[in-house]
Amino acid sequence: MGEVIPFRPKPVPVVTDEFTAIIDWIKPPADWWTGQMQIQLAHHAYMFADYRRIMLCRGHGKDSPEAQEARDITRRAFSAWRMAGLRQIFIPAECVRHLRWKQEWLRRQGGAPETALAIARDQAALADRIEAAQKAVASRQATRKAVQR
Repeated sequence: MGEVIPFRPKPVPVVTDEFTAIIDWIKPPADWWTGQMQIQLAHHAYMFADYRRIMLCRGHGKDSPEAQEARDITRRAFSAWRMAGLRQIFIPAECVRHLRWKQEWLRRQGGAPETALAIARDQAALADRIEAAQKAVASRQATRKAVQR
């Protein structure tokens, strides 16, 4: 009837870099702004689900099946929002502002040990810009102190 093609499983890719393996598994968005839009969309879905949960708890009682279902949906929406933020951490930072956003997100939401690898990569890539920004801050502070005297 037709030609029989023997099945050959694909060889398992050998990954020597743990960071590359993490990025392949997480699949972050293509660019920074797409990731930001996904975070905003996930946050909106979380706020909508939480508002719905509050309204159902008021209308049907906290222990009703509707409230339980709404609570589960809210929990999943919150998890999706956190995952969107964590995916954003693995996108290479284009500027110091993006690096600061990542550090602030991790400070507020908490992160996994793997996120430290992404932050270290961005700090190494932006080391010269970070140093220039720190010098500018020091210069502004010195100018303010001199003016106040």
